[in-house]
Amino acid sequence: MLKFFFLTFLTISSSACFITGADTIILHKNGENFPLSSKGCSEKQISTFKNILKESSGTLSSRHLKRIEGLSNISLSPSTIRVRKLEEIVQSRLNLSSNKKIEFIQQQFPSEFKKLESDEFFEVHCSNCNKSGVRNIKLTKTNGIKRIVFWAKAKVLTSVKVFVAKNNIQLNFSGINSNDFEIKQIFVHNPNDVFPKNQKLPFFRLNKSISKGHVVLSSDLTPIQLVRHGNPVKVSVRNSFLHMNLLATPLSSGKFGETIRLKNRKSKKIFFGKVIGLNKVKVEL
Repeated sequence: MLKFFFLTFLTISSSACFITGADTIILHKNGENFPLSSKGCSEKQISTFKNILKESSGTLSSRHLKRIEGLSNISLSPSTIRVRKLEEIVQSRLNLSSNKKIEFIQQQFPSEFKKLESDEFFEVHCSNCNKSGVRNIKLTKTNGIKRIVFWAKAKVLTSVKVFVAKNNIQLNFSGINSNDFEIKQIFVHNPNDVFPKNQKLPFFRLNKSISKGHVVLSSDLTPIQLVRHGNPVKVSVRNSFLHMNLLATPLSSGKFGETIRLKNRKSKKIFFGKVIGLNKVKVEL
């Protein structure tokens, strides 16, 4: 009987898949080189485990992994492994606002920065990471005594609302159809490059063809002529006490946002106003 149990234990041990990692495994964007060693595992099991790591955020344990097909004989060391994304660690350490996000440009991180043991942690320092742009970030891995420093280059992205093309749209010289676009919230490198969500698309035309999914940039558009010389326009005049409408004759043509000269059709006085729509001008006193 003793011999039977010994042989059974030997068989189970020899067929087990042992994977050794660290207390915390740090995920890097597009990173494939995980700090792992294995024994008795098939290539398929290792591949499955790595794919799980890439999609994880939290704690993995042998007990949970055994429920996955092909990993019923897996054994982790340590028995639980925490998985964290480097970008999330940096954002947390820098206390960035919710509309900011870090995206590392540098991909080749030293192996020391791909894991943390129980007594280790990261220190993060960055100048101007509260603003969009390319920044140098100082990462320090330490246990309070030993320190390893690595400088990484990253983009600080800002969340903005943008117009995104629903379909492929060919170049044309008429105003844009708003129905061809949808509004999405995305992170961008430079908010000043994208066409502002609060602008009116129909007052502009494309200056090139764009493809489905394209984020509309300010450089993609040209304002169309909304006011023509001599054609009567409606003028809205307002200040904190007064709001009135009148008709005027433009003395020049104008596009959205441009300031033009106008003549009051009754008093014949000359004044200036800003083009705000098709045959519409605003004057703020």
